[in-house]
Amino acid sequence: MTDTQWTLKVRLAKLDKDAIDKKKSKWELGDFLTLSIEPHATVNMLKQRIAMIVMAHPKHQAINMEGGEVLDDIVKLDCIEGLRDGGKIDVSICVPPEKELPPVELSDDEGCVAEKEEE
Repeated sequence: MTDTQWTLKVRLAKLDKDAIDKKKSKWELGDFLTLSIEPHATVNMLKQRIAMIVMAHPKHQAINMEGGEVLDDIVKLDCIEGLRDGGKIDVSICVPPEKELPPVELSDDEGCVAEKEEE
């Protein structure tokens, strides 16, 4: 194993504005960022590095090779077929939709509150 770092080019393939801090992030859809990381790092470590730069939580990120399947968080970068120093990857940043909850029905509270006595 070498002690060198890889330089990876990351493209923001999908960017949900709700997933990033709008006040601090300057990134737009289609932008590229270049980062250095050790080849023995995991995909999750890469997500954490991207999170610090783009201001988006790692759990809102999905990383894949260009046009490929989403990579598992525990896979080491040097174990990913086709990824090497100078490689290109895509990151999709989006907040999953919230589950719709059934409407809350309120019951009548008759008799729970004492009525005011007329004076």
